Amino acid sequence: MATLFVDKVDPQSGTALEIGTSGDTITVPSGATLNVAGTITNSGTATGFGGANTPYFLAYRNGNTTQTNNTDTKATLNAETFDSASAFDSTTNYRWTPQTAGKYWIFGQMYLAHGSNANNQEYSVRLKKNGTTFAANHRDARTSGIGYQQALLTGGLVELNGSSDYVELWGYGNWTSGSINVIGGANNTYMGGYKIIE
Repeated sequence: MATLFVDKVDPQSGTALEIGTSGDTITVPSGATLNVAGTITNSGTATGFGGANTPYFLAYRNGNTTQTNNTDTKATLNAETFDSASAFDSTTNYRWTPQTAGKYWIFGQMYLAHGSNANNQEYSVRLKKNGTTFAANHRDARTSGIGYQQALLTGGLVELNGSSDYVELWGYGNWTSGSINVIGGANNTYMGGYKIIE
């Protein structure tokens, strides 16, 4: 293989500079730097640039459930909208265990409804990694009609090891009487997340 030493290559006036032909591989050796001062236009397939926000998921509660008073209660998210790596357990543990290590943005919401009873005290929603809270939102509910229902959303960035780490959505309520319903539906009680590009 011959080596050509040049300082500059210009195309002919009115033409585009073409390197190689269809099927060729153009290689920049390890340790070399390719400086682009202009714009790269992709007319084919680009691989190895940047990254992808995968794996990702979005799971939700299908149907209402009852919240246990004064107790952290896991949201039983039994349906999925997305699950790119089939890593969400929607039948047994209701948790996401991604098999790719990295930093993840995780978000979740619980819609809690107290009906017409005005004795509700407080609500919170929590995201947990391996059983430990890493993001939460809390509200002291007012003893009026406005305080009967709360939709609490939270989110946070968490690092997961890609093998055994898992995340879950939990909720807490403290009230003096009556019961709290966790309102199901894809827009009401859900958890989702995705890997960030590093």
